[in-house]
Amino acid sequence: MAYERGGKVWVDEKNLGWVFLEEDWKDDRLPEDLVEEAGLLGVEFRLANSLERAELGGYAKDEDGWFFYLSPDTLEYHGLGNEAVYLLCELNNWRANDDWLLSREENGLFIRFPSNSSLLGSRFEFKFSTAGGRWLEPHTEFPSVMVTSKGERNYLFDSSLRTGMDVLKFRLLCPRPVAELHDYLPRRPKGRFGYVALDEGCSFRIYAPRAIQVNLHIFDDPKRSTFRVFEMESQEDGSWYVSLNQKTEGLPYQFEIFSRDGSMKSFTKEISDPYARGMIGRYGPGLALSGKKPSTPFKPPAIEDCVVVEAHVRDLLSLADLDLSKEERMEFRGLSKWLRSDDCYLHKLGANVVELQPVQEFDARSKSEYHWGYMPVNFFSPASVYSSNSTNGSCVEEFSQLVDDFHQSGIAVVIDVVYNHMGIPPNLMHLDRELYFMINEKGELTNHSGCGNDLFCESEAVRKLVLDSLIYWV
Repeated sequence: MAYERGGKVWVDEKNLGWVFLEEDWKDDRLPEDLVEEAGLLGVEFRLANSLERAELGGYAKDEDGWFFYLSPDTLEYHGLGNEAVYLLCELNNWRANDDWLLSREENGLFIRFPSNSSLLGSRFEFKFSTAGGRWLEPHTEFPSVMVTSKGERNYLFDSSLRTGMDVLKFRLLCPRPVAELHDYLPRRPKGRFGYVALDEGCSFRIYAPRAIQVNLHIFDDPKRSTFRVFEMESQEDGSWYVSLNQKTEGLPYQFEIFSRDGSMKSFTKEISDPYARGMIGRYGPGLALSGKKPSTPFKPPAIEDCVVVEAHVRDLLSLADLDLSKEERMEFRGLSKWLRSDDCYLHKLGANVVELQPVQEFDARSKSEYHWGYMPVNFFSPASVYSSNSTNGSCVEEFSQLVDDFHQSGIAVVIDVVYNHMGIPPNLMHLDRELYFMINEKGELTNHSGCGNDLFCESEAVRKLVLDSLIYWV
């Protein structure tokens, strides 16, 4: 059975989306991650009810216990009238007997077992068969269907990982015509985006010319238990803007986007600001940070004199001979301590340039996960997993200090940046898929990068985003 990072996604013949998880859903964002990794956009995620789950996978669990099930549609598909149907498996040696006969109820054929039934065990393959010996093949799309070495297809019962909370449905968003963007693609927005601190307050701005409405959510504390909503105003250039007569420096915030898909059905998405200068984590939200003022200018070595070492932040520290905590070995501040020590081997190598592998916010699922960094989710924020505290914006100060420490050591800093695709979640895709990403003639995301979503760099909005990001990092 193949799973991709914890589950599988498919779209049925009715254009309805399904997510089948490797184990019961933990009420996290995994289903949306899997859909976005498949290059799809979905909304209205909900757990399939027990009958929907059983129709696909052959069984489910409800308040009365386990049940195995054939729906009226399945019975009609197989042309079954009143013929008896049995559940066959290794527990009954794949032989029909009355103990495993399905009974007719209003919603189809059922055989039921209590939740604590010792008869079922924890895991086995099964199949349905008529009294005449005709096998009823499992649902063709369901990922837990097992294929034997002989090519036979069976359902899989697994009570250790699943109680039926493993299948979700979602509405697939239809692509919108690129022609709608005719006036916006060649027009580069002007001015500053994101959060801007003002003398008497602050402002927020985002570019979303096809949105119906955009709201700003400002959280009152890093735990994000409550937030305030501010309606933003549409501008003639396609941006949305709001000015507040209050200070919000350091507070978490996000945008709520109201839009329509290609079928003109409305949907809502909450996204992190693409211009956020700090992120609490992979999923955001962003932090209202003004950024770091440039420190003392540093003159790098002449190009013909450069001795360059390409390195990963955590690889430099993993075996560093220095008294560092486990957390410090995964952070910018640990690298700063190492540079200030007497036993930093970069000095012994004679390196005068270090090229750091990507340090922009990337899609690591946790601080402990090792990640190359080549799947960015924000082009302005230093990676929150490399900071000592992701909730207070320390990533900016600590990365700036790291660069200063490299310079104090006589080493110039080059950062590897990624602007040809995004990781998960792709906030720009929720903002406007066709404005920010390349699509083919079928309306599908292109894959020239090998990562499934190519930024549409012929769009002037994308060009501005990239150039603004580069200028900010420098």
